[in-house]
Amino acid sequence: MHAIVLAGGTKDDEWARRHGVNNKAFLPINDLPMITYVVAALRECPRIDQIIVVGPVDALTDLLPSDGIRVLPEQGDIVDNVLTAVQELPQDRKVLVCTSDIPMLTPEALSALFEAVSEREADLYYPIISRVDCEKRYPGVKRTYLKLKNGSFTGGNIIIVNPKQAIPLAQVFRRLVMERKNPVKMLLTFGLPGIIFVIRLALGLLSVQELEQRLSSILRIKGVAIYCSYPEIGTDVDKDSDLELARRVLAAGN
Repeated sequence: MHAIVLAGGTKDDEWARRHGVNNKAFLPINDLPMITYVVAALRECPRIDQIIVVGPVDALTDLLPSDGIRVLPEQGDIVDNVLTAVQELPQDRKVLVCTSDIPMLTPEALSALFEAVSEREADLYYPIISRVDCEKRYPGVKRTYLKLKNGSFTGGNIIIVNPKQAIPLAQVFRRLVMERKNPVKMLLTFGLPGIIFVIRLALGLLSVQELEQRLSSILRIKGVAIYCSYPEIGTDVDKDSDLELARRVLAAGN
């Protein structure tokens, strides 16, 4: 499997600037930029072959090892960044896409995720982590949870995709990004079935299996949720409490 790490910056990331960097990927955690932890976990996972990092080329090239890693320049938005990287990879193997702000990621977590992926055939895989597992691993951590019939879950900052479906999926996600500030228009993107789906989702009336089925129907691909017991896959760093947790956990060598 190949991997893509998204390390592009945004001009309005005030939180990153408060910590002395313009791009969150370079946020220092115990004297190392955050992205180096993510790349190290990918490099140590035996099932990862080539790694592509998308972001500021000069800074990343100076920072990251050259062996097995390619750096591509940002293309404008997250959808373009993913598409550009996917098109540089073979189309016959699944591709992992992750953000650069999950520094507690481990090779063990990745291997467990890949094992679960190998048990099902799909075009899009999305890991979900239960609230119980999150709070057990990181007591007091603040995450956003979605209530389903099966329990409360948070999503991972990783997806695994069939590269042949990248362009159709990109078209859907681009429409969502364009309408992200207008919830009504975002719902209308999916038509009436999408509106009904979102209402039922908000009311906690869907199971994980129903969520898979409805999203697959809306996106016109086969998408599956992957149960994951490793909260580090979904524990991103985007506020001070997250940063304190990451520094503490990584300093302890966990």
